[in-house]
Amino acid sequence: MKPGFFIDRPVFSTVLSILIVIVGIIGLALLPVDQYPQITPPVVKISATYPGASALTVSQAVATPIEQELNGTPGMIYMQSSSSNSGSLNITVTFDVSADADLAAVEIQNRVKLAESRLPAEVIQMLICYCKERARKRGSSRNPSLRTIEKEAYAWAERGIDSIEEATAVIQAQNVRASRLAQLMQALQIRGRNLTPAEERYAQSWLDMGMDDELISMAYERTCLNTGGLNWAYMNKILQRWQQQGFHSAEDVRTGDRKTNVPKGASGQLGEAELEAIQKVLQEG
Repeated sequence: MKPGFFIDRPVFSTVLSILIVIVGIIGLALLPVDQYPQITPPVVKISATYPGASALTVSQAVATPIEQELNGTPGMIYMQSSSSNSGSLNITVTFDVSADADLAAVEIQNRVKLAESRLPAEVIQMLICYCKERARKRGSSRNPSLRTIEKEAYAWAERGIDSIEEATAVIQAQNVRASRLAQLMQALQIRGRNLTPAEERYAQSWLDMGMDDELISMAYERTCLNTGGLNWAYMNKILQRWQQQGFHSAEDVRTGDRKTNVPKGASGQLGEAELEAIQKVLQEG
């Protein structure tokens, strides 16, 4: 074909070009797209809010239960979560390229619903009553906030408390603990106020050691004698020392004091635990 064939016939060239464009458009519309490989993996995003909560609280109370339910989702490759101090949570779940995006979204939605409804209605009712009673015992005349109840609900779900029997056992254990703390406060002559969180940690640790009320009262008396008042850290050192020596009753302490040699310069009125505690305080000072 001569090089100037299409130049000499402009009408023919124009018509042929138009036909080629039309055939290309028709072919593009009829092209089977399914033959192209899927190179972008399906992604499902989850958003949640916990008003007023810190990033740590959101992570522990909201993200952890949801992530536990999402683990094992068919076709999931990995997931990423981020919490902020504004109370927001964002979770991104990435699936294998062969997974169906719509089915993946439905599966994620169902698993999130499971995380939201871990506690039955009867257990939730007991939880609300428990939170109200706890607030009343702490001296508050107001009902607990929704945030407080929700936080406690996540804690119960995390511990697997999902039946009336388990909830009843937890409440009874908490009531026994509260009664023991009240007796301890009476032994320490604390009236008209609640224990601070730090004081409550000390008190609970003493109860966990198996110390009876008489032994705690003895430690309190010796603390007041040696320091002039209630010194929680000093008293804690005495009780820890007694626990290391295997003392769990006041009689054990009296027997141990009689068997222990009194250090040089001591009057004999103080036990070994008190003397060591005083020496530590003097050394730290």
